[in-house]
Amino acid sequence: MGVCHSHQHVAHTDPVDLACPIATHSFCFSCLESLIVTKNDKKTITCPLCYQQQELNGDKSNYYGLKRNSSLGNSANAKKQETPSTSDGGLGSFTQLLQQVQNLSVCVPPRNIKLLEEYDLAIGKDGKTNIPDAHMGMIMYGVDKDLYGEESDEYASLSHWQAILIGPQESPIGAVIYNLVATIPSTYPTDPPIIRFTGPKVAMPAVDSVGNVDLSLLEGADLTKLDNEGMVENGTGVMFKWKLTMDIIDCFAAIRENMHIKAIAKKSSSVAGQQYS
Repeated sequence: MGVCHSHQHVAHTDPVDLACPIATHSFCFSCLESLIVTKNDKKTITCPLCYQQQELNGDKSNYYGLKRNSSLGNSANAKKQETPSTSDGGLGSFTQLLQQVQNLSVCVPPRNIKLLEEYDLAIGKDGKTNIPDAHMGMIMYGVDKDLYGEESDEYASLSHWQAILIGPQESPIGAVIYNLVATIPSTYPTDPPIIRFTGPKVAMPAVDSVGNVDLSLLEGADLTKLDNEGMVENGTGVMFKWKLTMDIIDCFAAIRENMHIKAIAKKSSSVAGQQYS
């Protein structure tokens, strides 16, 4: 049994149970609401932990038929009340609790919920996207449906993504279409995606001879200072560092940003005709 740690402030008072075949899994109701799918007038939900699907009944007023876990809620509230008060009437303790909830170094969002949210953004659901303006139309990405069937457990875990990345416009690689794949580890988002080029080769310090990307070697570029060939003379000196607040798209955007550095763009143009095996 577990509580959704990305919404601890909600889970304290409103946890509900999913009666999965292998165990009962508990989450805050607000988190689970975003996972409800309606098809043919039937509502279903897939457990973020074991990926088992179950049908729901009713509506929000009765928690879609899910059982409220009052025991878990009472336990969490009791712990909150046991927190020692301070001379300011407990205000300091409340502030500390709030900071802990907001501090993503101790508040890790559930892997599958985070991936489902990005999946919706990747396909442009409700007209929303998280692709940065500087890379709009130049990066397309999503779950790799060709690798696994939609009914497989591998697909449900959203572990395999693919991307198409077009080189910086006006640069020597502006007409090159790059292919990348991303494997999402079980420890995501604590650990970043594992990314690899699979199509045309690039000449980047962050990419090894077989196409594997070392995200920590990606240097940023100031895209407000592009020359008339779509490049910058030098990088900013700031290297990419993965954070819990980041998404998969941040990695793809960092790769494309790195390509704007003149030395990288020009050298990559000389190997673009070659392919990673």
